[in-house]
Amino acid sequence: MDPASLAAPAASGPRFVILEDGCFRDTAVLVRNQQGTWCHREYTPTLNPDETLPHAECLGLAANCTLAGGGWLAASADELNQLVDRTRFAPALPDDPALKGVKPDWHWTRDAHAKWSEDAWSVSLRDGYVYLNYRDYSGYVLGCRLAPASQ
Repeated sequence: MDPASLAAPAASGPRFVILEDGCFRDTAVLVRNQQGTWCHREYTPTLNPDETLPHAECLGLAANCTLAGGGWLAASADELNQLVDRTRFAPALPDDPALKGVKPDWHWTRDAHAKWSEDAWSVSLRDGYVYLNYRDYSGYVLGCRLAPASQ
């Protein structure tokens, strides 16, 4: 778990809020950005739903994504794990209409392996596991960004 994260107080509304272009906000977790502002995480739908891509191409796809105004990076392992519902399998995601654009398969993260430069981490949104894969393997990608909680 990201040490900068705190569980948000019980919200009166839904956990996930649908944004434009199929993107969504997760209101269950608050994270401090570098300026100390409390933020919610926002996610894109799976950016390459029809074609798996190697790690570098997935990182580029997320960084160049202009959905809902842009500003995306490939989600980290911590960010993807926040979406996983450990009580579910195939998909290991909450049953929520906001997540309809998220492919229940494994997604690359922006996290490189600390020792092996040819490897990077991925998270399976089918079973909830975190995997170490060769960067040449092909997978999917979600973009993630922070938005001030006051928005």
